Amino acid sequence: MDGTHAPGKQALRLAITTVLSKEHMSKIFDCNVIMNGGHLRLDYYLNQDKYWKLKDEELGKSILFTDHFDWETEKTVSAYLHNIM
Repeated sequence: MDGTHAPGKQALRLAITTVLSKEHMSKIFDCNVIMNGGHLRLDYYLNQDKYWKLKDEELGKSILFTDHFDWETEKTVSAYLHNIM
């Protein structure tokens, strides 16, 4: 892809595969390469249902370990949040 011509279908598919190989990307994006009027067209979109499922089931989870057994839960969480901000 030197900028002098459009990439072929195989090159485009390889580029898509590379992008979607990043963690979770293939779980939330739907892509399709089609020929349209003699030109390649990439259709893609963020699948909202898949995104929310991934967010709810896999992303943003933290496990807190502490030896402050005498602390209330709220104090432990507050101390954690204070340290990460």
